[in-house]
Amino acid sequence: MLSLSLGLGHAGCRPAADAAPPSPPRTTARDRPVHTATETPRPKLVVLVVVDQMRADVIDRFANTWPSEQGFRWLARAGQRFDQAFVGHALTKTAPGHASIATGVHPARHGVVLNHWFDRERGVEVHAGEDPRATLVGPAVNGRRPGRSPRQLTRTTVGDWLKRASPRSKVYAVAPRDRASVMLGGVHPDGVFWYDYAGAFVTSSYYAAFPEDLGPFFYDDCGDLTAPLREGTPGTWTRLLEPRVYERLVGPDADPYEVFGEKSVFPYRLFRRRGSLRASELARYHEQLPNTPFADHYALELANQLIAWNSLGADEHPDLLLVGFSGSETIGHAFGPDSHELADYYLRLDGFLAELHSQLAAHVGAGQYALVLTSDHGVMGMPERLQRQGIAAQRGALRVDSERYQQDVRAAVSQALAELQLPASTLTHVGESGVWFNLRQSRLAGLDDEVLQRAVARALAVLPYVADTFTAFELADSRTPNGARPWLVEYRRSFVHGRSPDVQMRFVPWSMVGGERWGANPGTPYSHDTHVPLYVVAPGVAPGRRSDRVYTVDIAPTLAELLGVTPPDDLDGQSVLLR
Repeated sequence: MLSLSLGLGHAGCRPAADAAPPSPPRTTARDRPVHTATETPRPKLVVLVVVDQMRADVIDRFANTWPSEQGFRWLARAGQRFDQAFVGHALTKTAPGHASIATGVHPARHGVVLNHWFDRERGVEVHAGEDPRATLVGPAVNGRRPGRSPRQLTRTTVGDWLKRASPRSKVYAVAPRDRASVMLGGVHPDGVFWYDYAGAFVTSSYYAAFPEDLGPFFYDDCGDLTAPLREGTPGTWTRLLEPRVYERLVGPDADPYEVFGEKSVFPYRLFRRRGSLRASELARYHEQLPNTPFADHYALELANQLIAWNSLGADEHPDLLLVGFSGSETIGHAFGPDSHELADYYLRLDGFLAELHSQLAAHVGAGQYALVLTSDHGVMGMPERLQRQGIAAQRGALRVDSERYQQDVRAAVSQALAELQLPASTLTHVGESGVWFNLRQSRLAGLDDEVLQRAVARALAVLPYVADTFTAFELADSRTPNGARPWLVEYRRSFVHGRSPDVQMRFVPWSMVGGERWGANPGTPYSHDTHVPLYVVAPGVAPGRRSDRVYTVDIAPTLAELLGVTPPDDLDGQSVLLR
């Protein structure tokens, strides 16, 4: 059950998919149309907003419902919208998605292939931002705790290009989730912050000591940690608009596959009594905050403070602010993309964007800043709801939970290993999309790596929800043309030898494999997971809509152009703004 407890604000010193076709050949700058003005002043501050797990269709679905005139409606009036913006790699997860946006290259080149992958040497699964040398730093951190850093990222980001070209420029990244802010922030930012479940935003020792000038944001006048407790905090998470609006947008509220089928309807009682919370209640609130829209609003408040207190966009040295909104993914995972809860999140996000717009206008000035909004990936609707709606009826929407997936994969691999006269221990790990082997063991038995991989690939291909399998040899073999098999190019873009599985699986369209028995998960190369929104608002960029196909790896070079810096010449992406 989703159990949320939220404290009152303090007073004084009292605490308180159908399959998308393979990617067509990229057009060159010479081939693509010019849609922008020629000579315009460069913005003093560029802001990138990445809304985690936001599908492109949300924009039109909510077009007549946005409550603010200065949020998504402002983006539509002032911005250039790209109707055909896509993630170009196969394994559509948060860490690789954000890293691709920030670096301008696909995961095969920036190294972050998944949120977690199997470390062969250590024999454990590692986090994309894991760094044993770093510790958490921040107002809510008690004792030595593991930190995060971009050490596993093998490429520099747009923030690093800016710092190299203009050392006095400032680069900050903020997001509730560490994997989002760390990947966006890059190697040498001025600050990277994410929400810690102890109750406040933190950074790590990789970056620096926690900045003293942010102290007032976290502490009240008596020196007590306020975390996100604010005056006027609502006691209940209710719908922002009337229930009939949500029913028109997404259908009924209750669904048995939302949050274990238990409490999954509005309203959500956030605290049950007025006054101060006990320590256990406050800890529960801190833990559950990311499952509401309010963690994103807390991140927005911090981003706004960074703009004001660090005078971003106030001088001739252009600055970069990277903001990740993560509630769309945490809420979307639990309730799915067709839920009242996620609809309410997006309606509130519209207000968050309006607040950001107001802050930029007040502190930087009209015509002095640029804002780019996109997403790291989309998500498929919950299979059970798709079945009821008759979507994907030809193939049948399918959910395969983690327990069944693990059993099926291990049984298929064990049979293949037995036929090769290898012990079952040759299989060392079953991940979300593939399997890893103890290659030393198979080599000692005199078996070639490629023979092992091909045998297991054939065994896994028999599973009813597996459409195709790719071995590490196939993904690394440049002699095989990209067009030889469907989706081969997208899986190659997600492959790093040594980090990626020895055998990867492409699941059949409209299947959700390896997750929970509830909610929704991304991770496929299909359009519901790869088609994302993209808006660019900037001086000299003409408002309107474009239909040329662009990719999230195009965003970093676009930001570089807006900032007036030269990106590396070996990027996978190219600026969408041709001057």
